[in-house]
Amino acid sequence: MIYMTLVCYLAWFAALRHLPPQITSIGMLLVPIMGIVAAAIALGEPLGLKEAVAMTLTSSGVALALRRKAPQEE
Repeated sequence: MIYMTLVCYLAWFAALRHLPPQITSIGMLLVPIMGIVAAAIALGEPLGLKEAVAMTLTSSGVALALRRKAPQEE
């Protein structure tokens, strides 16, 4: 638990050094997807239709949020 906390904080601050806070915070919305995938790999939890739909909707929301944050081309 301590290792994961340190890794997460280090990753968060490293991302903040390279990206604007708005983009970094939107990227944090992908954390649940990483949790689902990690649980499936490490614990052998099943990935079903419900999980696939949830990951697709989450990814779509993040993609839309990133698209809105991108500068508009004229």
